[in-house]
Amino acid sequence: SALAQKYDKLSSDQIIAAAEKHEENEDNENAIVLYTIVTNRFNNNLSESEKQKCILAYVKVGILYVKIGSYIKALDSEIEGIKKAKLCKDNSQLYNVIGNIYSYYFDYEKAINYYKKGYAYCAKYPDKETEFKILSNLTNLSIITDHISEAKESHKKAEAVRDPKNP
Repeated sequence: SALAQKYDKLSSDQIIAAAEKHEENEDNENAIVLYTIVTNRFNNNLSESEKQKCILAYVKVGILYVKIGSYIKALDSEIEGIKKAKLCKDNSQLYNVIGNIYSYYFDYEKAINYYKKGYAYCAKYPDKETEFKILSNLTNLSIITDHISEAKESHKKAEAVRDPKNP
């Protein structure tokens, strides 16, 4: 597309910034195009920082597909991101989005499994924001599935992440 050609030669940071502007303006289709340019750059020779930008772009593409109701495309994007992220340190955000997608389909067991995988990554590679989101999602799904003790445990952990001084 003309948009892809316009941005292809720019740095990943510049493309992500442009995609975020499209996202802010509710221009999700063009934001997806721009984030996809970044995802397509992924290769083993990239620096860790550049790989993380590519993984972030996969996360964003999945979230945007969810916003426009294309859940299968969202899931495909996140799973592709997970495959690539195995070469990186952290993919907790990808697992969180996949959990969200399964939640939209009311497949709570799969959602919980993906949230737990994401939570395990948070322990290895701290990301407090994602960890809080995952624990909050686990709390909600535990309530929905009538696992109240697990809900209380996830909630307690989420509160500790949110406010470590007041566990």
